[in-house]
Amino acid sequence: MIMALIDFEVAPESRAGLLRALQPLLAEARNAPGNLNYRASTDSESAAHIGLTHEWDSLEHFRAYASSELVDRIGKILRPAMTTPPVSRRLRTDTIEEVHG
Repeated sequence: MIMALIDFEVAPESRAGLLRALQPLLAEARNAPGNLNYRASTDSESAAHIGLTHEWDSLEHFRAYASSELVDRIGKILRPAMTTPPVSRRLRTDTIEEVHG
């Protein structure tokens, strides 16, 4: 599995609006071939933080997404609003177990 973790900051007063604007695009990404999960998160200790976490079943699916026009559309919303450069970590992971309940 491939995971991507992206963290960046925006002006605190714009965070809620950016998260709302992202929702349809995140839903679209969740329907992309090979996507296992895609979500935006915030940090309770920082009113400026936004994090994006997405998981892919293969490197090929991740690379297809990463070079897609959907990534361009997400970037057009987020990049102008960023007050810090994004930090992106891409990881190859193995699931040890999945626990429900």
